[in-house]
Amino acid sequence: KQYEEAIKDLDKAIELDPESYDSFERRGCCKYELNQYEEAIKDLDKAIEIDRSNTDSWSYRGRSKYFLEHYEEAIKDLDVAIVFDPEDSSNWNFRGRSKYFLEHYEEAIRDLDKAIELDPEDSSNWNFRGRSKYFLKHYEEAIRDLDKAIELNPEDYINWNFRGRSKHFLDHDK
Repeated sequence: KQYEEAIKDLDKAIELDPESYDSFERRGCCKYELNQYEEAIKDLDKAIEIDRSNTDSWSYRGRSKYFLEHYEEAIKDLDVAIVFDPEDSSNWNFRGRSKYFLEHYEEAIRDLDKAIELDPEDSSNWNFRGRSKYFLKHYEEAIRDLDKAIELNPEDYINWNFRGRSKHFLDHDK
């Protein structure tokens, strides 16, 4: 509910100052949080048009593109976000996830290594790195990552699924 209220206030701010990158950016971020990714991208495009140097605009636009499954475009935006803020683990995470879905597993692992270095408590970092290792047939390494993902988030069935699949193929390939 607060995101919807925030959007109303930001609509008024934009009406009063249509060159306020911050108002477009914040409205885009609110729309992102409401899963309105296409609308978020429109606002974030405008924010970037006004001020190309703001990390959040690039980051949230990249994440929105990720959720729309526009992975190559997401990577381009997240590349810029990472240049501006290399310490934000979520940018590394979403770029790694995008590479995972493009089946660029080794590149995904490199990004997820950095995401884990910055935020070792985020189970999705371990999950996607483990899944990438699974598809590279590095089953023992995948199991170690998925063990950590399960420790951090035991309710995510994907963690259990990929760990089970890794164990199956580890035995099968012996």
